[in-house]
Amino acid sequence: MHDFTYPKNPLFLSIWQAYFKLLRGIGSRFYLEWQTVFYELPAFIKQSRWIAEALCLLKENAFSDITSESLTFGTAGIITARKPQALP
Repeated sequence: MHDFTYPKNPLFLSIWQAYFKLLRGIGSRFYLEWQTVFYELPAFIKQSRWIAEALCLLKENAFSDITSESLTFGTAGIITARKPQALP
């Protein structure tokens, strides 16, 4: 699983916020259908707990080799796991 995460580092958070501000100002002029994303995605990502929830669900469902990694200066995360063996 791979998706956005809210950056914890203040420097990268500032860059991330500036990027979305740029998208709202310029991107929404050229891509009207993306306006909702440009305006609502940052708040959605900030409140999301997808990594913690996914890790919990994977453990509860007997997945193994579960790993979680922060990518792109904390703006994305990736989780990998192995599916449980099927019972014969």
